[in-house]
Amino acid sequence: MCRIRLRRCRHHHSVSSPCQATRQFSEVRRFTLEGLAARDDAWLERTLPAAPALNAHWAWFHVAEDEINHRGQIRWLRSRLARGSGGLVIS
Repeated sequence: MCRIRLRRCRHHHSVSSPCQATRQFSEVRRFTLEGLAARDDAWLERTLPAAPALNAHWAWFHVAEDEINHRGQIRWLRSRLARGSGGLVIS
């Protein structure tokens, strides 16, 4: 569900505020954590159909790593926006 929402957001080329992107990441993170909490360790150790040499644990480690990088990018952009600039435009 969240993936569909994020795909739709790509078509909107402006974000009304940098905080909006952070809120979206937080919502997706919450949804993801709820989904992961419903799974056990055996699920994490299962191989991935698309890449049998890898498992879900490996994939989710890299998803978390990617989120951390994006949060850092948002923090960096936020620190460089002029106060009262009216928002961030993404192209």
